[in-house]
Amino acid sequence: LDRMADGLELTGAQIKGALLAAYFVAQRRGAATVGAADIVIGVERELAKEGRVLSGAERRRLVADA
Repeated sequence: LDRMADGLELTGAQIKGALLAAYFVAQRRGAATVGAADIVIGVERELAKEGRVLSGAERRRLVADA
């Protein structure tokens, strides 16, 4: 998670929200664990609340760092 967080400006509350969203995404698809793609979706949802988006490069980096 530390490597994934490098370069992203998120508050503690946003990190918590992103991880909770990732958990629910994983549960919805019936997964036993939360994967990198789930975390990226959670981060995207948190950023969207502020009108921010991940660039394609940031998204690829997050998945690669997982």
